[in-house]
Amino acid sequence: MVGEIIAGLLFSSMALLADGLHMALHATALMISAFAYFYARRHAHDESYSFGTGKVGTLAGYSSAILLVMFALVMVVESGERFLHPVAIAFNEAIVVAMIRQVAIDAVDEGIKCEVLAYKIVT
Repeated sequence: MVGEIIAGLLFSSMALLADGLHMALHATALMISAFAYFYARRHAHDESYSFGTGKVGTLAGYSSAILLVMFALVMVVESGERFLHPVAIAFNEAIVVAMIRQVAIDAVDEGIKCEVLAYKIVT
């Protein structure tokens, strides 16, 4: 994710930059949700929350949506700027980074499938 963002900036690749920011958004949303969950659990019996902490998760979802809109606006502005003022893209280097990412994702996916299959065999 960080590598894609850096490579996208270095090689002027909107595809790598957009994918890296997209994955960064997922990671950020996951952290926000985890924080909201633990915060709500910690303060679940706190009397100062008149109606409980149930809305903390909703606020986390709203915050994630706001971040999504902000990331989308950054991508729209950057794409528009590149449309009006084209830049040279280092295609060969960008493709290598994209291939490395895809191989890594496939390896993780295959590992997850093997764990699920092993679990099904054991149970």
